[in-house]
Amino acid sequence: MPGPGALDGIRKCFLELGSLKEAEIIQFMADNQEAEFERLGLNFQSLWGRRLQLIDCQNLFCEVDKYARIKHPEISGISGRNRIKQKYSSSVNPISY
Repeated sequence: MPGPGALDGIRKCFLELGSLKEAEIIQFMADNQEAEFERLGLNFQSLWGRRLQLIDCQNLFCEVDKYARIKHPEISGISGRNRIKQKYSSSVNPISY
């Protein structure tokens, strides 16, 4: 079940959900990830050899919510949260895939 961050992230990604509930949106994203990566020209490198799971997709929506709160504070989610718990600090070390 999507938590408050995922619910807000979904609302910030989609203007309308149609007849789908938030949990169904997460399921749809997990089920259609390969086709969407291909459609968008994204070279997604798997997570330790596995495709995105439901919890991964939920977490992605939660991350969208957190970043959007900073970049687009005028777009509110359903929870009304606007503060980030931790500040970003960059690392000089490259990410190794």
